[in-house]
Amino acid sequence: MYMEQMKHFRGITASLCYVLTDTIAT
Repeated sequence: MYMEQMKHFRGITASLCYVLTDTIAT
């Protein structure tokens, strides 16, 4: 349960970082 939550949270964080860098790059 906890591990699944962490994986999900890390996925959201990665998506946010990707969107942020993408926004800054353009």
